[in-house]
Amino acid sequence: MIDEATTHYNSIIDQHSLGAEFLHDTFGECARPKIGWQIDPFGHSREVASLFAQMGFDGYFFGRADYHDLIDRSVKRTREMVWQANPNLDVLDRQSWLFTGILPLYYLSPPSFCFDITCSDQPIMDDKNLHDYNVLEHVETFIGTALAQQKKKWSTKTDDFFPYASTPYVYWTGYYTSRPALKRYERYANNILQVTRQLNGFSQSNLRNSIFDLSEAMGLAQHHDAVSGTSKQHVANDYAQRLS
Repeated sequence: MIDEATTHYNSIIDQHSLGAEFLHDTFGECARPKIGWQIDPFGHSREVASLFAQMGFDGYFFGRADYHDLIDRSVKRTREMVWQANPNLDVLDRQSWLFTGILPLYYLSPPSFCFDITCSDQPIMDDKNLHDYNVLEHVETFIGTALAQQKKKWSTKTDDFFPYASTPYVYWTGYYTSRPALKRYERYANNILQVTRQLNGFSQSNLRNSIFDLSEAMGLAQHHDAVSGTSKQHVANDYAQRLS
């Protein structure tokens, strides 16, 4: 999960391109992701939402939002919305719109969510030869729920989810400037990577594999505990060493 406050759009696109290429080469087109999970970054940017939408994502879910905003959205039942993330709507239109949801308990499922061995919900029985066959019952329940929600009008959002405050007077803004040397080093490494790619484009031989390690290290550096500067010192040292 990338950081959304201290990353550059160039590196965000590179990281996702590298990951998408791996998924395609390994599993095929069916592995192309459609939902973005950003459950831990410390605030969220409309620019990242716009990029995700333009990359082909249909949905985007995260866990952290300002506590005032969460209270208000919980009361108004607007924790799910359509994020109209790009002001250039006349150019991108709905390509920059992204269905967005704020998870109820950060990483955890709601208390009523039932999915493991302790689940008491009636299982789906699909053998028509057995007396407890109930597929049609479950299908009717699903369709009924969908029909009940079809007229729902989603709220919209056009700005950032910044700054992030988890509790009163606890604003997560220090990381905008923390570990400035690591932040500068990450930008410097990105400059080298982009120049190397340009030179490779003009060369007679494809040296793409020669810069793969740097591409991978740059992708890792976009993590929300990397370029953000929120990791412990020995971890920050490791990020820097990988870029060197």
